[in-house]
Amino acid sequence: MADITLRFGKPSDLDGIFVLYEAEGWTNFSKDKVAKMLAAPLSIYLVLVDDEEIVGFARYMTDEVEMTFIGELIVSKNYRRQGLGRRLIEEISARHPKTRLELVSEEDDFYKAVGFSFIGHGFRKR
Repeated sequence: MADITLRFGKPSDLDGIFVLYEAEGWTNFSKDKVAKMLAAPLSIYLVLVDDEEIVGFARYMTDEVEMTFIGELIVSKNYRRQGLGRRLIEEISARHPKTRLELVSEEDDFYKAVGFSFIGHGFRKR
């Protein structure tokens, strides 16, 4: 395996990113929706690339003052347990050191292992 690089996502990454959403079974993310999120100015994608293949990403939004919200973080099943999810979290933290990181997830063990604390119940309206 070559060195895995981390960079900002770009519109040409759509297919590689969409494959990861599909692999997780996240059917509420259509290809069109992901394309719109990639193009949205407030939606920031960081992608992990191994030999031109996208093997992971995080999508987040920030106000640069108080809060950075992680919308999704996915690492390909073949690349898990190698510190790549942690690498994405650390990169976001380094880019936005003055903000707190927030997210909603059911993967408590991973997020606890990378320094998140459970803060109670969240609410959502859609």
